[in-house]
Amino acid sequence: MKTVNLKTDDQAKEEISASNWSVKSVKTGPGHDAPSMSCSLYKDGKRVATVWDDSWGGGFQFTWVKGQEAVEKEFDAYAKSFTCSCSSLDGKSLQYNMDIVVDELVNRFEEDKTYKRQCKTKTLYSLECDDKGQYWILSNKFDEKCKAHLVKKYGKKLKEIINERF
Repeated sequence: MKTVNLKTDDQAKEEISASNWSVKSVKTGPGHDAPSMSCSLYKDGKRVATVWDDSWGGGFQFTWVKGQEAVEKEFDAYAKSFTCSCSSLDGKSLQYNMDIVVDELVNRFEEDKTYKRQCKTKTLYSLECDDKGQYWILSNKFDEKCKAHLVKKYGKKLKEIINERF
């Protein structure tokens, strides 16, 4: 009998974000049934594939860089290592695949791009009581004085100053 390491969807997303897999050159646009997407997939900072979703249904299309074909099996095995218990599926488990992992990497890439843009001129922070993904924005540009103000005002309630990531 196969032992399954069941995770929550959030745990899987955090592990994927912290992995040695990443995406760059993400482009999105209008598609047939939904937005289309293309990106480059990287492993340890080296481009290994181009991925695109033409938005006509079906899975993502992968074109592996010459000499990187063996990485496809490794990426597929990595993706399938995630089996998640999802509350949105009435407690049933979801077996991840390469498409789901790339989608999560693209989502994180887009989220970081938004944060970086906002962090140039504003201060972004979250509190312990905030929902996942919720954050607050101060119109002040982040500096040590702003940090000291947030720490003094919120103390242990301050979960993260997002500007410190970048």
